[in-house]
Amino acid sequence: MRRFLGILLLVPALALLSSTTQPAAHAAAPYDDPLSGSYISGVSGRTCHIYAQPMGGYLFVDEAGAQAAFSVVRPRQLGITATLTWNPDVVATVIPDRFGRIAKIRFDLPGSDPIFWVR
Repeated sequence: MRRFLGILLLVPALALLSSTTQPAAHAAAPYDDPLSGSYISGVSGRTCHIYAQPMGGYLFVDEAGAQAAFSVVRPRQLGITATLTWNPDVVATVIPDRFGRIAKIRFDLPGSDPIFWVR
């Protein structure tokens, strides 16, 4: 009887323990972000990078090392929130491939031709 009661008490404790050790579904690590990664600049052919930021948004680093912080302004579109070297009017648009994966980023600046970063 004591063994049976011990098992009955152990089951809820294990259930509670397993539920508290599972990561939250919405708390994805920055390296799991589909936008983060390396891209090739369509202008220079050199490598550029996008990093997810812990508090939200992204850090874009171009082939020259110039950085700009972006945040989502509407679905598939990002705007600059902070920069020292990029034009603050640049808008980045995420362009998926036919499977829905991120294929490239298009940078638009009024009065200029678009620039692309390709995965």
